[in-house]
Amino acid sequence: MRQWIRRQLENRKNKKTTIYMELLKLLILSFVISFAFLIVVDRVTNNLVDEYYDSIDYEERETNRYARQFQNYIEKKDLKSTDKKKLDKWVLKKRVLLIAIYKKNRIVYNCSGVSASALEDQAKPYKLKFADGKASVYIQGVYSYELYYYAEIFSIILTFIVFFSIVMIGIRRRMKYIRQLSNDIKILEAGNLDYEIQAKGKDELYELALGLDDMRKSLKKQFEVKNEVMKANSKMVTEMSHDIRTPLTSIMLYSEILRSGKCRDEDQFQGYLEKIDQKTKQLKVMSDRLFNYSLINVDQEIQLEKRGTLEQIFFDPLSEMCGYLEQQGYQIRPVFLFKDTEIKVHDAYISRIIDNVTSNIVKYADPEFPIIIRSLYVEDDCGIVLENVVKEHTENEESTKIGLSNIKKMMGKMCGECRIEERDDLFIMTLLFKKEKK
Repeated sequence: MRQWIRRQLENRKNKKTTIYMELLKLLILSFVISFAFLIVVDRVTNNLVDEYYDSIDYEERETNRYARQFQNYIEKKDLKSTDKKKLDKWVLKKRVLLIAIYKKNRIVYNCSGVSASALEDQAKPYKLKFADGKASVYIQGVYSYELYYYAEIFSIILTFIVFFSIVMIGIRRRMKYIRQLSNDIKILEAGNLDYEIQAKGKDELYELALGLDDMRKSLKKQFEVKNEVMKANSKMVTEMSHDIRTPLTSIMLYSEILRSGKCRDEDQFQGYLEKIDQKTKQLKVMSDRLFNYSLINVDQEIQLEKRGTLEQIFFDPLSEMCGYLEQQGYQIRPVFLFKDTEIKVHDAYISRIIDNVTSNIVKYADPEFPIIIRSLYVEDDCGIVLENVVKEHTENEESTKIGLSNIKKMMGKMCGECRIEERDDLFIMTLLFKKEKK
């Protein structure tokens, strides 16, 4: 039961919402709070009106004021006590008055809606002068209604202000977050890709912030890869310049000797030509590897069109490599245990990888020790492992390791990995490919 409750709480916590739903919740919350506020303010204002109305002679003062206004109106219009229409116009305009007019103990005007006798009991008479003589005027005002009316208007206006303030505070919080995201984007535009964008909430702005931060991480990774490639290219160019200079210097030296005619005999002449030919071939190998390196560095996607087992993919290329190496005097010790696991590769890359491996073995491997080639199967990967003993370093051999760099790049483009391990004189290369799901 506890696990179910915990699971429900986690699901509710991770449940996403929308800006529209958040706005709706904000409006409902503002309405509830404002309505409760209106009830409280209405009660407080009514109590204040009651206290104000009861604590002073407000009713008598207002009645006297209206009596004076009524007398001024009568004198200004020169009204008679029997001018009902004009008297009704003034009374209706005031809205809160009940008036009855007596003349010679006879009622001549009554707009109160109640009996004249009841009005006589509740109000005191005022002697007002009409055009047709003096008359007794009974005035009663519903003055509390006016106070309550103004108090109600005040409560409604105050409640609207509270409602509007709560809504604006809620919107301001989201606007503040939007401004923060805007500032974060400006920081990223300035080039600071280490600045982390804070994702808050569970709405579209939260998803936008996550997207922006993922974009920042992606750009940062791309720049890091680009910088690494630039450093590798710079290092490669520096090393290649040094390695190319050595055979070029030798070619220039031997050419100068041949041009000067200082050879003792034909054998020495042919020896120099042979050395020039060797250095020229060495330059050719370097230029070919440099060309391959530049092709692999081009940022273009490849299609992994060939799918099969390790045996199906590597049997022919490895057979050709082993035959060539045996002709060169190397001993090959294959240790294969092939399985039905399939991989996907780019066929042209496999041939180029095997060519680079063969070239490195011929250049660096000691022929006195066997070359071990075996298959490898791990949890998510499978591949080929090549082991050889490194011979002592000889002069005039290329040392830029462009071949290894090419292999690593081609394996990376095939979603694989090239691992290099060196233990004393032992060199181990592992080519790993991702297993395909059946």
